[in-house]
Amino acid sequence: MHNDANVDHTRVLGQVVTGIGFLGAGVIFNRGPAVMGLTTAAVVWVLAAIGACIGFGNYGAAVALALVTLLVLNVLEMVEDRLASMRRGPHAKRDHNPDL
Repeated sequence: MHNDANVDHTRVLGQVVTGIGFLGAGVIFNRGPAVMGLTTAAVVWVLAAIGACIGFGNYGAAVALALVTLLVLNVLEMVEDRLASMRRGPHAKRDHNPDL
C-alpha cells in the first residue's frame, strides 16, 4: 500500500500531456496543400482528458465529456453531409464523390 500524501498527481498529468502532444503531432501530416489528422489528434486529446478525469476520480466529468464529444462529432458529421462545399477534397465521402 502506498501513501497518497507523497504522490504529486499534477506531475503525472504533466507527463501525460507531453506524451499526448507527441501522439497528436504524429497523427497530423501534410499531403500537398491538405492537412490531415486534425480531428484524430483532437479526439486523442479528448480521450486523454477523459482518462485524466477518471484517474482523478471525477467520473461525472468523464461521462459528460464523453457525451459532449460524441454529440459534437455527430453534429459536425451531419453538417458536413449537408453542405456541398464540405464534400470536396480528401475528406469527400465515396457516396458523394464517385471519382474516389
